Amino acid sequence: MFIIGQFFVALSKILHILINISIWVLIIDAIFSWTRFYHHFPQALVVKFLANIILNPIRRIFRPFIGYFDLSPVIAIVGLLFLDMFLVPVLMRIGWSLM
Repeated sequence: MFIIGQFFVALSKILHILINISIWVLIIDAIFSWTRFYHHFPQALVVKFLANIILNPIRRIFRPFIGYFDLSPVIAIVGLLFLDMFLVPVLMRIGWSLM
C-alpha cells in the first residue's frame, strides 16, 4: 500500500504544478492580448496555443451567453482554482491514508 500511497501523493503534486502553470499561461495570454506581442515574438504564439487548448472548450459553451466580452479566461481560472483547492487535497489525503 505504501507504493500506491506515494503514487497518489506524487500525482497530487504534479497536478498542482500543472494547474499553476496553466493559470499562469492564461494570465500571460490575457496580458499579451492587450498588446501586439503575438505578431513579434514566437514565444507569444506558444502561449496563445497553450491557452487556446484550455479556452476553446469554454468558449464553445459560453459564447452565446457572454456576447462581446470574452470571460472564458476568468471562468477557466476559477475552474482551475477549484480543482487545485478540491482535487489536489483529496488526492493528497488518499495518498497519506494509504501509507
